[in-house]
Amino acid sequence: MDDAFSDLQLTEECWPGTDTPDPKSLYPNVYDELHHACVNIVCSSCGTIDHNPLSVHLVPIDSPLLSLLSVDPAVTKANFACGVHSLDNIHVMIDKLGLITDSNGGCQLQICSSCYCHLNRGNTPPHSLANFRWTGPVPPELIGLTWIEERLISRAHMVGMVLRLQPRGVAYGGLKGHLVLLPQDTTALLNILPIPPSSLPDTIRVVWTGKSAPDNGDLAMMFKVRTQRVYDALRWLVRNHHDYESVTLNYREFARWPPVFVADDLIHSMAQGSDVSNDDLSGTGFATEDIDVLHSHGSLPITSSAIVDVNQVSQSAVSVSLRTLASLSADATCNVVFGNSLKSDFTDPAFFTSAFPLLFPYGIGKHIDSKRKIELKLSTWVSLLLKDSSRYIALIFNSR
Repeated sequence: MDDAFSDLQLTEECWPGTDTPDPKSLYPNVYDELHHACVNIVCSSCGTIDHNPLSVHLVPIDSPLLSLLSVDPAVTKANFACGVHSLDNIHVMIDKLGLITDSNGGCQLQICSSCYCHLNRGNTPPHSLANFRWTGPVPPELIGLTWIEERLISRAHMVGMVLRLQPRGVAYGGLKGHLVLLPQDTTALLNILPIPPSSLPDTIRVVWTGKSAPDNGDLAMMFKVRTQRVYDALRWLVRNHHDYESVTLNYREFARWPPVFVADDLIHSMAQGSDVSNDDLSGTGFATEDIDVLHSHGSLPITSSAIVDVNQVSQSAVSVSLRTLASLSADATCNVVFGNSLKSDFTDPAFFTSAFPLLFPYGIGKHIDSKRKIELKLSTWVSLLLKDSSRYIALIFNSR
């Protein structure tokens, strides 16, 4: 690492070096690259976004190649019709954003080079939505749910959260925060939902940093729960989500909730610190080490503002169970989980779809699917999801 850092310093000192671009062509080259990056080109087959117009092929809607993208409507619970009569008749599954109108008023499909090569060979492209990658549109019942409301209706909590909040400057009058996700050991999916708000601190820790105490009014807006929205979302998931077919609605839990309430358990368990300078310094600059690199030798520096035992692995399992049972009241609902086999993202198809119902509203598009003609690696599946044109992730986070 010392040698690599020395090489980096030498490179920076010698920059820009002798191989500088022609100043006359520098600006137009930058302009062209920025212009291409501002144009989103969607492949109608795999639904991913690209920015290079030369990377796609235009295919007429009456091409026989498109029959390879046909899907039996019975395998999905949502309508995937694109609105083009000739394609909907043979149940072709495409991304509608890949449909374009040509100069003669007809329709064509944009298809990326990878999918086009597979279609020309007579094969269903492995990255295509028709290869059981389609996740379905987000229904109105799920749009606008807050992150706390999603936690209350998720069948699994695969990640714990450490949320650090601090006040903004006087000119802004708001809050800003940093979120850290920690992987959790989950053995089974919950069958009774929603979970009680008192269980939220089991997987969520809130840390307030600032010289002044937080204002309860500001915190209330961040930890607000709307009972009717949670109820409507959970009912919709039970009717439409593949992984929620065995879920039982806990009406007694809903009866205890007021129409709108604040998750006070998170606020009461919140830690507070007065000095934010050390935390700010620990998050500045560039990371120069990668603990996932196999060739790293020696000890790597680790800087953290807190270590939270959200799994309670440092405590006796017996004492934790007894303390939890002693705190339960007569009206509490217990989700009993049998066995000690941890769920694995490599072998369990419902690993992600049960934990993130807002991203997978119908429970389809799993990373593992026995109906898939060509298997996808987990890394490939994640990469395609992040490049998906539907922008589910941006839609969900912008609504919060």
